[in-house]
Amino acid sequence: MKKGAVIWVFLLLPAGTLHAGPPPGSVLVEIHVVGAQGLYGWNVDLSLPDPPLTYLPGSFRASGIIPSLRSGILAAAGNVSVGGQATEAEAVDAQNNLLGTMRLTHSGPLELSFVIVTEFSLFIAGHGEHRRFMSTEVHFALESLDSDFDTNGIVDFTDFFLFANGFGSSDVGLDLDGDGFVDYSDFFIFAGQFGSRAEVIGQVILAFSELGNLEGVVVIGSIESDGGGIAEVTGSIAPEDTTSVDVVGSISE
Repeated sequence: MKKGAVIWVFLLLPAGTLHAGPPPGSVLVEIHVVGAQGLYGWNVDLSLPDPPLTYLPGSFRASGIIPSLRSGILAAAGNVSVGGQATEAEAVDAQNNLLGTMRLTHSGPLELSFVIVTEFSLFIAGHGEHRRFMSTEVHFALESLDSDFDTNGIVDFTDFFLFANGFGSSDVGLDLDGDGFVDYSDFFIFAGQFGSRAEVIGQVILAFSELGNLEGVVVIGSIESDGGGIAEVTGSIAPEDTTSVDVVGSISE
């Protein structure tokens, strides 16, 4: 054997022992909140336009950021409403948190799908319910997996062969831990992601903002997820214009 050669050994596991991945034909909706000090409840209404997206029964999960949240969901043809409420005494400081997730199914191109936020509420201690009606589109995009080197949406043997070919190099595309070398620490990261399938994700970002002695204004936006961090909502509100503002600021990654 040539000196310095690397022998790669992959254990053949029974089917189903690797990452199961998302259900086929489904998209993941993530609902986040930023800047909501004293949050004790929330609700979001989504319109599901044609071609039809359908709520996947049993898929809604509250995140647990509000431990005593009494959550619920109301799903009908063409729309879905999710959320929940605790008591004001159980309010939490939610500065940048996931509120909940749910899945929608669709038979068409998932990356081209979208939903429309038509109404939402945030319940803030000392302010009560802040409710808004609007029409904001949330689009979906395929997330990025670090080990999916051929970008086909799954970490498989094609990616392994690409990794093995670059082992020992300084290829930044294969350097998963960012230390400048493609070595065993990168391999262990790759092995942990092997079998993973990329999600098609859409994010709804809710933010509560209190400016001066204003009562409070809610800002909503959406981004196409690329597998990175949570988006930030930025912008300002003119005091004389608070009653007519539905969407304020911009969404940036």
